[in-house]
Amino acid sequence: MKNKKEEVIIKDQDGIRLIQLNRPRKKNAISSDMFIKITQAFQQANTIDSIKVILFTGSEDIFTSGNDLNNFTDSMNNAGFNGLDDMAEFGRKMFQDFIDALINSNKLLIAAVNGDGVGIGFTMLPHFHIIYSVPGASFNAPFMALGQTPEGCSTYTFQRIFGRSRATEILLQGDKVTAKDAHNCGLISKIINKEQLMQETLKTAKLFVSYPKETLEDAIGLLNKWNKDTLIQVNAEECRVIKERWKSPECLGAVMNFLSKKSSKL
Repeated sequence: MKNKKEEVIIKDQDGIRLIQLNRPRKKNAISSDMFIKITQAFQQANTIDSIKVILFTGSEDIFTSGNDLNNFTDSMNNAGFNGLDDMAEFGRKMFQDFIDALINSNKLLIAAVNGDGVGIGFTMLPHFHIIYSVPGASFNAPFMALGQTPEGCSTYTFQRIFGRSRATEILLQGDKVTAKDAHNCGLISKIINKEQLMQETLKTAKLFVSYPKETLEDAIGLLNKWNKDTLIQVNAEECRVIKERWKSPECLGAVMNFLSKKSSKL
């Protein structure tokens, strides 16, 4: 029997930890197990002195389609949960721990966006220090259509990046943002053709690895310091609210309707 394909690839080499989503047949949607593994990879890196940079990317032609909505049905069918509130609390903690791991990271965080980012695959990006993207990537956060509220600290970060009016359109209307749009407002620093994306991203990562360790750590600490407490607070509140949404008939109905339409197309 063949080993199950690794859905999250983690490799450490020459001061760089690579975290790669490897579930292209599911558009790199992040399952509960994947969330936990990624969170642990960020947390553990904090304790490894030899790692200076974390490079996060997807596989094939998509960055990530975000939270796998099958997490809902899987949780409902899991006898280990004692009712809907227990299930929603598991999801709240999973999301909060994931974003907290990005906020609390003491490494330089680089994202190589190899394709579209949806939901948390979009809202997580402001937590990275450097983001490179392929030209054809687009981003959207269809929270309202799924009976959910924004997450990933996006109610705070997006207003600072896009302005209040545009952030509202993105988070509440589900408006798409192109790589060019994201570059123009500073979310993405470089747009690079797919063939050169990883090469250029690794080149940048290696440059930072070459810098003096303690100086780099102090500089990263200063970059992270001024908004860190606020982001932790925002993340906790967003996750508290979304937990209540997950338990609501509006959200459960919207998610089940989405999954039903998706299965009918297969």
